[in-house]
Amino acid sequence: MIEQQSQQEDLVIETREVTLRAILAVPEKARSIVLFAHGAGSSRHSPRNQHVAQKLQEAGLATLLLDLLTEEEERIDMYTGRLRFDIPFLAGRLDAATGWVLSHEQMSGFDIGYFGASTGAAAALVACIQRPEAVRAIVSRGGRPDLALNVLPEVKPPVLLIVGGKDTEVIEMNRQAAKKLTTEHELVIVPGASHLFEEPGKLDIVADLARSWFAQHVRMPAEVSSAGGGRRNHIDAYSFGRIRVSGDDFDDDLIVFPDKVEPYWRRREAHSLSLTDLETVIDYSPDLLVVGTGVGGRLHLDPTMRETLRQKGIDCIEEHTDRAWQIFNEEIEHDRKVVGAFHLTC
Repeated sequence: MIEQQSQQEDLVIETREVTLRAILAVPEKARSIVLFAHGAGSSRHSPRNQHVAQKLQEAGLATLLLDLLTEEEERIDMYTGRLRFDIPFLAGRLDAATGWVLSHEQMSGFDIGYFGASTGAAAALVACIQRPEAVRAIVSRGGRPDLALNVLPEVKPPVLLIVGGKDTEVIEMNRQAAKKLTTEHELVIVPGASHLFEEPGKLDIVADLARSWFAQHVRMPAEVSSAGGGRRNHIDAYSFGRIRVSGDDFDDDLIVFPDKVEPYWRRREAHSLSLTDLETVIDYSPDLLVVGTGVGGRLHLDPTMRETLRQKGIDCIEEHTDRAWQIFNEEIEHDRKVVGAFHLTC
């Protein structure tokens, strides 16, 4: 994966009712932003959320870490503990911040995702209902979706629920909440992790899961430059779930052109290729398309897709990925205009 550079900016968000503090980071090629809703007693400075945000920024996603409470409200809540569990109140703050993003010139047209922790996850689930066309995906880390049970059937964005394997009470809460969701959703239990994912390596698992979920459901950077200095791309190595292209590592499916890489390649159907999945390839009009069908060869072109490629004069080779990447290199060396579309896992 090619890391994207981004500068963090401390700012205040002026809404009609309140001023919220936040940290904004926008990578150069970002086309989507993830808003972070923290949990009880936390803030925009949460080291756990900042760690996940950094991983998302490296993947080319903008991030906005929010304080959902003002300083005065935080002082009150420290003694009463009431505001942190006032889900409609917190959801209203998150919705206000979403409105600010949508009206911001720099982020105009961005897809929006929510990352919620603890009670912040419930706030995200409630807030998304107010903007069903804008919010494209939600990730919950150690979340309390049970605090939003009454609205879960109305949630439209795909939802990923991540819970630590040691967090038995919250696991059950998430299982019950998952039964109420009618949208696409997944519950992932991270073995050996506690509620805060403080064990070595566990938060990295959360970050990887979140990045992958958002990559499936929001727009990632369309392409990244590679093979600088006029050189053509070369695939250096491939192993299950990882590929190196001209010195850069990627761990998601991708399309490799001679002079660029389109990362985070997603398909309408996981293992069947249609016209929509290869629009950028067809626009590029290569002589040859090499399809890496995965370790087990599960990915395949549907008959209509094969006929479309033939009519457009594009030859196609389908091989298991451990052979397909080598074919790509061989054809590049013969100066053919070749594109490789690679499924990295099964």
